Amino acid sequence: MKILKRVRSWFKPVLYSCLVTLAAFHGLMTVLYNMPANPIKTLTNLQNAYIGQYFYQDWGMFAPNPIDMDIDLLLECLAQNGVSSGVLEVTSELVRRHQQNRFTSNERLVRIPDSYAHMFVSRDRAEEIYQKECKNDPSGNGCKQEREAVKTRQKDAKRGLTRVANAFCADMNANKFQTNFVRAHAWLALSSVPRWSKRNTEKKERKLVDVGMLSLAYSPAYGIWR
Repeated sequence: MKILKRVRSWFKPVLYSCLVTLAAFHGLMTVLYNMPANPIKTLTNLQNAYIGQYFYQDWGMFAPNPIDMDIDLLLECLAQNGVSSGVLEVTSELVRRHQQNRFTSNERLVRIPDSYAHMFVSRDRAEEIYQKECKNDPSGNGCKQEREAVKTRQKDAKRGLTRVANAFCADMNANKFQTNFVRAHAWLALSSVPRWSKRNTEKKERKLVDVGMLSLAYSPAYGIWR
């Protein structure tokens, strides 16, 4: 009993000290993460390794700059024997079906390719910080960090778009082409949305972003796309 009491008397102060230290560290990293560019952020990158990795939240959809463009995913499924599906729209069909019937799962389905598409073309907060650091000091570490962050983000986005392409091309194979698609060429169609006050005077401007070739693995046909 005496030993247990001694252990408890020793354990509690240590536990409290650890909790206070962790709370102080978390608060310090949060403050550092939200501070303007400075030498500590540029040289150590601790804030992105901690807050950016484990506690990152992106509220850019709402403020201060809400999303002002529509993104459509286009795919051309390609077989080993040269058969091509032609360039097909992936997300627009799901959107049309959702608008026809709001009580279906199409809205949740379209979020998946939309999220990966936005990830491919949209900068995150860390990249914006690196971009500012690079402009302020072109010879500093910010430019390198910006390039690496963009490369990592687009690589992750392409991995997700590849999963979408697997499912889409499998459905095209089962429903229309009866062949084995092994690759897919992907594009993103970006359409700027005029502000509400200019909806009658301005037109949508559409441009294509070439994502590149995606290698496909076997996937069963889920019947999502007809």
